[in-house]
Amino acid sequence: MFQNLINYPIESPLLKWESKIVVRDHNREARLYLRLKLTGTIFPIFNSIPFVRVGAAKSRYVDIAEDGLSVRAYFDMAIPDNGAVTFGYDDHVLLRFPVAYQGRHVARLDNERLPKHLRYQDRLFEQAIV
Repeated sequence: MFQNLINYPIESPLLKWESKIVVRDHNREARLYLRLKLTGTIFPIFNSIPFVRVGAAKSRYVDIAEDGLSVRAYFDMAIPDNGAVTFGYDDHVLLRFPVAYQGRHVARLDNERLPKHLRYQDRLFEQAIV
């Protein structure tokens, strides 16, 4: 809609992200994910598949909050430092976040409190594809 009037991807200083390591159930098994929470606009729920990319890394899952005020994107791989954070639907990038991803800003879990089979969060920070 209005493709000729709006330049995509839209970039705005209102768009923010925060990140942390979380435990999420996958096929009845706990796994670690790097989660990016996106805020700063209304994220509508369409009959299209939302995605988040950081550089060449694409999220495994994306959940849009019921009120549309945030998106939670889950990555099960390392994502590149200084990668552009983008959001869109299907194959169309609609938003670009002005601050590039930095792994040093990720809130990590306390390894001592995790079960032994989940003590691999450092793998989510190994050299990522660029």
